[in-house]
Amino acid sequence: MNFISWNVNGIPAILKENFLEFIEAANPDLVCIQETKVSDNENNINLPNQYYQYFNNTQNGVGGTAVFTKIKPLSTSFGTSEADSDKQGRIQTLEFENYYLVNVNSPAAGKELVNLDQKVFWMKQLNDYVEKLETTKPVILSGTLNVTPTSQDLAKADKRKNTAGNTEPEINQFNELINSGLTDVFREFHPNEAKYTCWKDTEMARMKNQGWRTDYFLASNQLNPELVSMRIFDTIPGSTHCPLQLTTNNLDEKG
Repeated sequence: MNFISWNVNGIPAILKENFLEFIEAANPDLVCIQETKVSDNENNINLPNQYYQYFNNTQNGVGGTAVFTKIKPLSTSFGTSEADSDKQGRIQTLEFENYYLVNVNSPAAGKELVNLDQKVFWMKQLNDYVEKLETTKPVILSGTLNVTPTSQDLAKADKRKNTAGNTEPEINQFNELINSGLTDVFREFHPNEAKYTCWKDTEMARMKNQGWRTDYFLASNQLNPELVSMRIFDTIPGSTHCPLQLTTNNLDEKG
């Protein structure tokens, strides 16, 4: 199976760029999108007919997530509970026969860490939610977590201590996700590689490879035998983030 995750920083903008061409070439089974930036009445884009489209939009067209899938899910939900309306469009879950797919777009701690407490609280809720899902079936979590847990995950790490995404509370919450039974798939396949998924909005930052690895595929440890490869397409333009690709065995055939 072929999973793609991409923080596109706005579907309307990326459709004018290379999105459809990239999807056609990659031919994924499932596409997880973050930062859709579309409103409630925009729930379809011109994808090939074999994709079901599921949007988690916001009323003001800011943020949002979407999943495009060739495999029809058993159910879909937003947020972390029935009481969570997820007004910011940050968490989207699709249930399949043998796993849950959780697509996320984390808040950022912000300049001068003004939103750090909110970010850490959100990550704690996400951790509790994933642990609850795992009592039923394994989880594949994709999307933007806005955290860089090791010095390999951001350029000039020594100069960026205690900046957004690189604070002790954020890293601790990320490690709680991992310690609760998830695998950071990129690190599983590339333990020593410094590769980034997000850059400042300048061409030179990406050309100089000065960015952050803020986007992830995490998978329940019990799925590790089904993981085949993980790739970061850091040369694909169109957004300040780049696409990720997770390849697995056919999870829908696993009972």
